[in-house]
Amino acid sequence: MLKFNVKEFGKVTAVYLLSFFLNLIVMVYLLNIPQLITNEPSLVKEYYYQKASKSIPEDLVIVVLYLLLAQLLVYLFKIRGFIRRLLVVCVTTALLSTGFYIYFTSKPIKQSSFFSRWFHTVKMKAVLYDVIYLGMVYSLMILFLTIVFPMIKDYAKEMNN
Repeated sequence: MLKFNVKEFGKVTAVYLLSFFLNLIVMVYLLNIPQLITNEPSLVKEYYYQKASKSIPEDLVIVVLYLLLAQLLVYLFKIRGFIRRLLVVCVTTALLSTGFYIYFTSKPIKQSSFFSRWFHTVKMKAVLYDVIYLGMVYSLMILFLTIVFPMIKDYAKEMNN
């Protein structure tokens, strides 16, 4: 049975936010990965630059929902090990994003909808990008939770002795 722990929830939330924004800065603004994958600079510019104040908060919610669904599957099927859990995140993301791809491309392109234009234009490259993006956010979260924060905690203990 899952128990709710406020302290743990706060820690995981902070780690999620840190991982999300670090990944966003590195993948999108430093390495320009979405443009490299999709070869659609105008759509990337619209989403991450011109409409960032709307799209980034939306992404923050969408990504956490994808990760929560993946985590639910991890708990339900008692999946152990980082690689297996990462695979669950990637497969969950691929399935959900493919579902959205099918939904948006099964209808005529709607110019007023960014996601309609996105999926019609970049096609399955959108799914590839989502899988990489979510996989990186998840990997960063695990890195912070299992390696970085314990090291900081140990260092703080050492400094107080």
